[in-house]
Amino acid sequence: MHTNAKPDSGWTELQHVLMSAMCEALGGVEFDPAWYDDVVTPMDLARGLARRDEFVRARILQQVVLAALVLNPTPPEVMARIGRVATALGVGEHFLGDVEKYGPESY
Repeated sequence: MHTNAKPDSGWTELQHVLMSAMCEALGGVEFDPAWYDDVVTPMDLARGLARRDEFVRARILQQVVLAALVLNPTPPEVMARIGRVATALGVGEHFLGDVEKYGPESY
């Protein structure tokens, strides 16, 4: 799911630390970036979460956004993928404004 926040150049060290902490704290699993070599498409993610309610889908999108917030600047390809994820999950694209407003390039 978080592969949509990975820049084309690969995971940054900060993203790796953040993803490791989130996976351990929220799922009790160890994060290995190699697991995410292939991008999970927004439609694949939406199909996998189809039986989940809007709250869960929004939380997943928030995790993707959080992983993108540490990029400086946030690459256009990441913003585009997050927009497609938001649309596919049906939770709105208002989270994209958070990336633009609170991302590192905003201060």
